[in-house]
Amino acid sequence: MKRLLIIIYITMSACAPKHMPPGPILFTDIPSKIITNEIYEIRNFDTVIDLDYGGKNEAQKMLQKLTEELKNETDTQKIYDLKFQIAYINYFHEFDSALAHNIFSEIKDRDTIVREYAIFFYAETLRVHDKNNPVIKNMFENIITFFPESPLQNMVNLKIARIYAEEKNYRKVMEHLHNIRREDLSYTDKKIFKELQIKALTHEKKDDLIRPLCPQLDVVTLLKELPEIQTLCDYRNKELKREEIFALGESYKKNMKYTDAIYLFEEYIQGTQEQFKKNNALKEIADCYKRMGNLEEQARWFAKLRSEAPDAQGLERFAVLELKREKYNEAKELLARAYNDFQTLSDELLFMLGRVQLEEYNLEQAKLFFGLMIEKFKNSSLVQAAQFRLGMIAFIEGRYTFAKKYFEEIENNKNEEYAISALYWKARTLDHLDSKSAYKLFGKIIESYPLHYYGILARNFIAAKPKTIDSNFNGVYATRLESLDEKTKKYLATGEYLLKLGLFSYAKKEIEKIDTKKIKSFEFIYYRAVLQHFLKDHFNAAMTLTKIPNEKLPPNHVYIKWSRGYFDLFTRFGEEFKINPYIPLSIARQETILRNDAVSPADAMGLMQIIPKTANEIAKSLGIQNFRPEVDLFDPEINIRLGTYLISSLANTFNNNSIHTIAAYNAGKEIVEVWNKTMKNIADREIAIELIPYKETREYVKRVLQNIMVYELLYDQKNIKLDFKKGIR
Repeated sequence: MKRLLIIIYITMSACAPKHMPPGPILFTDIPSKIITNEIYEIRNFDTVIDLDYGGKNEAQKMLQKLTEELKNETDTQKIYDLKFQIAYINYFHEFDSALAHNIFSEIKDRDTIVREYAIFFYAETLRVHDKNNPVIKNMFENIITFFPESPLQNMVNLKIARIYAEEKNYRKVMEHLHNIRREDLSYTDKKIFKELQIKALTHEKKDDLIRPLCPQLDVVTLLKELPEIQTLCDYRNKELKREEIFALGESYKKNMKYTDAIYLFEEYIQGTQEQFKKNNALKEIADCYKRMGNLEEQARWFAKLRSEAPDAQGLERFAVLELKREKYNEAKELLARAYNDFQTLSDELLFMLGRVQLEEYNLEQAKLFFGLMIEKFKNSSLVQAAQFRLGMIAFIEGRYTFAKKYFEEIENNKNEEYAISALYWKARTLDHLDSKSAYKLFGKIIESYPLHYYGILARNFIAAKPKTIDSNFNGVYATRLESLDEKTKKYLATGEYLLKLGLFSYAKKEIEKIDTKKIKSFEFIYYRAVLQHFLKDHFNAAMTLTKIPNEKLPPNHVYIKWSRGYFDLFTRFGEEFKINPYIPLSIARQETILRNDAVSPADAMGLMQIIPKTANEIAKSLGIQNFRPEVDLFDPEINIRLGTYLISSLANTFNNNSIHTIAAYNAGKEIVEVWNKTMKNIADREIAIELIPYKETREYVKRVLQNIMVYELLYDQKNIKLDFKKGIR
C-alpha cells in the first residue's frame, strides 16, 4: 500500500493544492451531484465478480489517525479535506487488495488501472467547490497526456475546452476540440461542441486560427453559421468548387447528417446551370427528406423534380410517395398518367396498382394487377410480394387450395423476407384442408422460431406450452480471460472494477473499448454482453449478441435480448395512465433497444423516440414546467412518462384496439384512421396486420406484439399468448 500511495503522490503532488490531499478518491461521502447521480445499487453481481477484499496494516493506521482528526475538527473546509483523504485511502485499500485476486494476475500495469478515474473525479469535485482552481486544468491535462487510450479522453477534452472558453483562450479551445471524436459524443455534448466551436471562430482572427486546423473542421457548420469564412475552410484553402459541395453533401447524407446535406445540395443547385446536375441534387434532397420521415417536404421536392423533367419512372415514384401520404386519388391519377402518356407497363407500376386496389379492399381488381405483374415480369424482385398478397386474398375468399399454392411457391423460392410468414400462412391454410399436416407444420414453426412473432402465433394456435428458460448468468465468468491481449485485459479489469464501485456509466466506456473483432472466443464476447447487461447498457449488450452466431448463443441470452430495463419507470407510469407496462417497454425496445440517448434522422429523441413538437404538446398537457425537449427527452423518466401518455391517448382514439394503437405510434394517428376505414370489416386480426400498407409499420406492429408476449413469458411466467381482444389497458 505504501508503494502504491507513493506512486500516486509523486504523480499528483505537482498539481495538488496544499489544502487538499494528494492521490485518488473513493466515490462515497462526497457532496457532489456529479458523483451522486452515477452511483447505483448493484444486485446479483457479487457471484459473478467475487473479489475477496482484505486489509492492510498501513492503510488501517492511516485511516484511524485521520478518523480521529475528523472527530475533533470543527472547520468546514478541513472536515471536507479529511473526508477526501479517508476516501482516497479506502479507494486504494480496496484496489490494492484486489490486486492479489486472479482477475488481475496477468496485468502488468496494475498500479495505473483506474488511476485516471481517481484524478478525474478529484478534478470534477474540485470544480464543483472551487470552479477557478488552476489545479483542475492541470489534472485534466495529465489525463490526456498520461492516459491516451482512456475512454475519458473525449469527455476531458470537452471539459478543458470549456475551461479555456471561460478564459477566452480560443486557440486552446480549438486545439482540444480537434482532439475529440464527435461521433462518440452524446447529443447534448455535440451541442456543446458546436457552441464552443462557433464561439472560438467568432472571437479570434479567423485566418490565423482556422488555416492550421482546416482539415479537421466541420465545414458545413462553418458554411451555415459563418459564411464569411468560406474561403478559409476548404482543405486546399480555396473556395469550395460546385462538385466538391455536392460530394460533401453526399458524404453528410451517408453519415445521416441530413439537414447539413440538404443545405449543401441547395447551395449546389443555386450555382449550377446544367439541368441534369440540378435534377441529381433535387433527387438527393427528396431522398434526404424521405430518410428523415418528412413526407410533405419529400413530396414538395419530388414535385419540383417531376416538373423539371417528367418521365414514366418518375411519375411512378411520385405515385408511390403519394400513396405513403394517403393521397390515393392523386396516386391513381399519376399511375394512370404514367401508363397513358408513356404506354409503359413496368413491374412497379402494376404492383402499385394492385396495392392501391387491395388497400381499398377491391380484391378482384387487386388480383388482376398482381397476376398480370407475375405473368409479365417473372424475374422481378416484386414477384414474392405479389404472390404473398394473392395468397392472402385467396385465404380471405376461402379458396384454400389456391392460397396453399401461392405460399408454397414462396417457400420453394426461399425468399428470406416472406419465408416465415408464408410458412405460417401455409399452416393456417392446411388447417382448413388437412388438420393433421397443419398441426405438424405448426410444431415445426414453434421448434425453429420459438420466440418469433410467427412462432408465438403457431404456439397460440395449437395451445402448446412454452419451455422455461434459466436466467442464471454465473457460468460465464470462467471464460473471461481466454486469449486476451494486454490492452483488452486492461479495459476489462478497469470496467469490472468501476462496476464494483457502482460507477456504471464509466464502466460502460471501458467495456465498449474492448474490440470484439480481435477476439475469437464467442464465450468471452458473450461475457462482454453479460457485463453490459448488468451495467444497464441494454443497446450495446444487444449489439454484442449480434457478433455471435445464433447456434453459439446459450439459451439465457434472451434475458439480454429482451432486457427489462427501466421497468420501475414503465410500471410507475403504466399505473398512472392505466396501461400494461409491457406495452411501452415493448415499444421502447423496438424503437431504440432501450437507448436513452438515441436521435433519429427525423429528430425523434430518447428511449421512446418522441419528436420535440409532440413532446412540447404532451408536456403542456401534463403541466410540466420549463420543459426543454433537447435536454429533457434524454432523461429516461421524462421520456417514458411522455411516451406512455402518448400510448394512452392513442388507445383512447382507437377504442383500446392494440393493433391500431401500436400502428399509430409508428405511422401517425391520421394515417391509421384512413386504413381503418377499409380494414375495419376484417374480423381476423392476424389478416388485418398482414394487410397494413406500410411495410415498416406492418413489421413494427408484429415485433411490438412479439416483445409483449416474450416479456410476459420470461418475467411473469405467463403462458405465451397473443390475445388481440385484450387491448392496451
